[in-house]
Amino acid sequence: MRPPQATARLLAWMATLAPLPLPLNGALSWGGLFLYLMFLVLLQLRLGDPEARLLPFWAMNVLGLAYLPLLFLDLSQVAMRGQLVQTVVHICMFTVVVKLFALRSTRDVWQTFGGVFFLFLASMGTSVHPSVVLFLLVFAGLTLVLLMQLAMLRVLVSFEGAEETLAKTPLRGFVFGTLAVGLALSAPLFVIFPRLGSPVIGLRGTGTGTEIFSTGFTDVVTLDAIGSQRDNPDVALRLKFSEAVDPNEEIRLKGGTFEIYQRRRWIASGNRDNYLSANGRTFFLDRQIPDSWVDIWMQPLGSRALLLPISSTRIELDRPLLQWDRGGAVSLWRKPASVLSYRVGLASEPVITALAPDLDRGSSGGGGSGVRRQSIRSEPTLDLTGLGERVGRLAKTAAGDGDAAEKASRLESYLIQNYEFSLEFMGRTGASPLEEFLFDNGQGHCELFASAMVMMLRSQGVPARLVTGFLGGELNGLTGYYVVRQSNAHAWVEAYLGVEKGWVVFDPTPPAGRPQATSQQISWGLFRQGYDYLQFRWDRYVLTYGFQDQASFLLLLRGAWSRLRDWVAEVRGASDRDEMLPAPQDSVSSGVAQEGIPPREPLASWELILLAAIPMLLFGSLWGLWHHHRQETMTATRAFLLMRRWFRRNGLSLSATTSPGEFQEEAAKQYPEAQKPAGEVIDFYLRESFGGQPLQDQERERLQLALQSIRETLSRRKAS
Repeated sequence: MRPPQATARLLAWMATLAPLPLPLNGALSWGGLFLYLMFLVLLQLRLGDPEARLLPFWAMNVLGLAYLPLLFLDLSQVAMRGQLVQTVVHICMFTVVVKLFALRSTRDVWQTFGGVFFLFLASMGTSVHPSVVLFLLVFAGLTLVLLMQLAMLRVLVSFEGAEETLAKTPLRGFVFGTLAVGLALSAPLFVIFPRLGSPVIGLRGTGTGTEIFSTGFTDVVTLDAIGSQRDNPDVALRLKFSEAVDPNEEIRLKGGTFEIYQRRRWIASGNRDNYLSANGRTFFLDRQIPDSWVDIWMQPLGSRALLLPISSTRIELDRPLLQWDRGGAVSLWRKPASVLSYRVGLASEPVITALAPDLDRGSSGGGGSGVRRQSIRSEPTLDLTGLGERVGRLAKTAAGDGDAAEKASRLESYLIQNYEFSLEFMGRTGASPLEEFLFDNGQGHCELFASAMVMMLRSQGVPARLVTGFLGGELNGLTGYYVVRQSNAHAWVEAYLGVEKGWVVFDPTPPAGRPQATSQQISWGLFRQGYDYLQFRWDRYVLTYGFQDQASFLLLLRGAWSRLRDWVAEVRGASDRDEMLPAPQDSVSSGVAQEGIPPREPLASWELILLAAIPMLLFGSLWGLWHHHRQETMTATRAFLLMRRWFRRNGLSLSATTSPGEFQEEAAKQYPEAQKPAGEVIDFYLRESFGGQPLQDQERERLQLALQSIRETLSRRKAS
């Protein structure tokens, strides 16, 4: 039997919906999705024509052979992309389109639905945005309708007018009710179910419609990378400080360090041979005791870099190991696929844990706090590759005489005072971008300012490197945390000022061009703050909700229950004492400790509400189910199914395909005394289900008496 037009249309709409999030997450190209949707639009037009012919089998085979070269090309790109999911998605989309044009039976519907469901799983597995919940609910609702239609088609396959019956069947209440029950059950299951260590499908993507390529966190950075991020409002990090932040104090987060400049590109500093020392899940950058702490939630940035404030001394992170490079930048052993949560201890001053430069090519000596010596043939922080003679002469004039600290301060002030910040020349620099910036344009973005200062410092014998990360943040008044966006990407300089001072941060970009100054001018609306609040809660309590959160929640409930039990005991004890003795002058309610025992902490209002709501919800649910069961109207169909269940439990062999007539004959053979009431129930069932005649009140009473007679007969037989 060819599936009804309503079922085919519903399946086509589900096929249209399933892959929509994939381009947003980088798992499918927009061109591929557009071509796929064009075929589905053509299919919808064909479904409106009852005389449209189905795709013949030979055409399906030809299309399969034609797809083989495309499949070969797709597989050849797997090594470059590093992901097989996109290839499988392409195969699945091709199969779904071909099968939709050749729906001949219910079996074809099931096969096509399998492909559509895989596309849905791929979309869910690569999405992290809160909107995926709405996508899930819509697809789940359509799936329920499709499954109900397929179940009804199995019953109506031998009757005429199946399509009209499907169109008249009310499924709206069933779908919404099932989704509501599913949501109610999924919340507690989400809280108690164990967490996977990593996502099943590890694709890069944010689920927000854009894929993040953070600047400065790859092995190679061009001079235009950070400038391109200044218009990107996507959230990169959220920070929650344990102590109030001084408005005049800058928030500077270090992500990557770069020491070699070649052909208009910076190459990342090399990794150290050792990893960060750790004690459990605590990693030590420096042995200083933290003065304060900050909780950080980092979005997946497509990089292994771990963003840290420049005053970080230790890291609390649930990871087996952390690496750091020569410049003190810390990285994970693999890229995070979801929001990463970690806690960082902060010192009162910057702590730059970079290796001290080997100025003597093999000399040994001590270093300042957090600075380690090394012995190598050449020192990369003094490499002058790419430095023009004019740049060196200008640096000598601007730096003047003095020690390294004086030269660095003069060069920083010179660049700030004599050059302007601008994104106008981004992407239009020539073969010598630093010389064009210093001598021709006089304008540039932060990478040009920082690169120019690094090379000018090196020309004067001062070791220096380029550092990239984020500067500044916006305070969300609803939550008290700071939001650091992609537009806060920034580049600055670290210069080595000797053994005593070690590495020091310099920022030659004019204040007007720094992200912190720009972010203060952005007007936060209430809607934007509210949206970011919801986004943060999603990241914190859905994407990063783990075992520690589960344990904390259970301990919280146990503590609240314990305090409630003690409070009830106190109330009972106080009432008993009040009946026997006058109240003492220094009662517990006065808040004064008695005999060295501190006063008991009272229950918070939210704890009382939570503890009262749990039993009320449980009792209300049980009462509602019992009341619904008691008030449910007895129908002939329900009575017939109930009777079948009773006979099956008492040994009668029945299958799903046993007809009512066969069932009546089998029941009469084994239970002759139940033949009459069973026949009466079957007559009512056939008349109600297939004749469309509902039962009257008197007939419903007869039905109840017949069921009672059957139950008594089966009980007597079982007892004997």
